[in-house]
Amino acid sequence: MRVGLVLGGGGAVGLAYHAAALAAIEHDLGWDPRDARIIVGTSAGSITGALLRRGVPASDLAALTVGAPTYETPAAIAGALAEPTSFPALGLRQLLRLRPPNPMLVRSWARRPWRIDPAVALTALVADGQIDLAAQAAAHAEALGDPWPEHDLWICAVRQRDLRRVVLGRDVDAPLSRAVMASCSIPGYFCPVTIDDHRYVDGGAHSPTNADVLRREALDLVIVVSPMSGRRLARLHPGTIVRRYAGAKGTAEVARLRQHGIPTVVLEPGPDAIEALGHDFMSTENVRTIITTGFLDVGEQLQQPFTRTLLEGLRGRRHDADALPASA
Repeated sequence: MRVGLVLGGGGAVGLAYHAAALAAIEHDLGWDPRDARIIVGTSAGSITGALLRRGVPASDLAALTVGAPTYETPAAIAGALAEPTSFPALGLRQLLRLRPPNPMLVRSWARRPWRIDPAVALTALVADGQIDLAAQAAAHAEALGDPWPEHDLWICAVRQRDLRRVVLGRDVDAPLSRAVMASCSIPGYFCPVTIDDHRYVDGGAHSPTNADVLRREALDLVIVVSPMSGRRLARLHPGTIVRRYAGAKGTAEVARLRQHGIPTVVLEPGPDAIEALGHDFMSTENVRTIITTGFLDVGEQLQQPFTRTLLEGLRGRRHDADALPASA
C-alpha cells in the first residue's frame, strides 16, 4: 500500500505529539510509519521525518522524548537527543521586531492583493531571529548527518527572498541536517539557514502541514499528523487563533488531495491534548503528559468509523525497509 505520511509543525510540543501519534499508529494498527512511501516534514515534522528515515521506530521516538531507553535508535542519535536543549519561550515579542519588506514582494502584493496570506506577509515583516540554530543544535545535526536518506523524504522550507515554498529533497538537494534546520527556522526566533546561497526559514510560514505537495503522487492513502490544528476548538479563546488558521490551511490542502483521488486521514489534537500542549510551542516541561495524552487522543481518532475504514489496509503490515522504492 502506497502511503504518504505528512508531519506538520508545532515546535517542541509538536515533536512530542508526533511521537505519541506515530506510537499509537504503530501500536493500534501494527503498521510501521517508517514504511511510508513518501514522508513530508515541516518544521518539527522535518525532525520526526528525518529520524524515521534514519531508522528510528515510532516506539523509540516516544522513548527519546521522555528520556527512556531505546531499542533500535542508532547510538549517535540517542546520545545526542539525550542532551537537553532548551530555548526561550516563543511569544509575541519576537514578532514585534520588524523590518521593511522586500520591494519585490511589495510589488507582487500590489498586483495581487487578494492572494496575500497573513502569515506569509508577517514573515516578510519580521526581523531575523537572533538564535543560531546551527550553533545550538550542533550535536544533533552531527548525529543526524548530512547524506540524504535512501527513501523519499521531502522537507518543506520557505525561501526568504521571495517567500516561495521549496521542497528540499525534491526540488533542491541539500545536506539533511541543514535542510531540517532550515525547515525549523521560525521567523523572528531563529536565524535563517543558508543553503546554496539562499536563505531559508520555517516551512510553516507557508503552511503548518504542506500536505498538498503530495497531490500529484501515485498514493493510495495520505496520513496527516497536524499538531498545530485541533478538534472541537473553543469558539472564543485567544489560544485557538493559531489552531483555526492551521486547520483552515490543512482543510484546503486535504481538499486538493481528495480532488486528485487520494484518500486522506487527518490526526489532530482534541481538547485534552490541546490543554497538554499548552500555548508555548517551544516548551519541553510537559512532554510526558503530551506523550500520554496524545497517545490516547490519537487512539480515539483511529477508532472513528471513517478513519478505521481508510486505514484498514495498513493493519498488521510488517516493517520491511528493503521493500521501499529508492528516492529519485
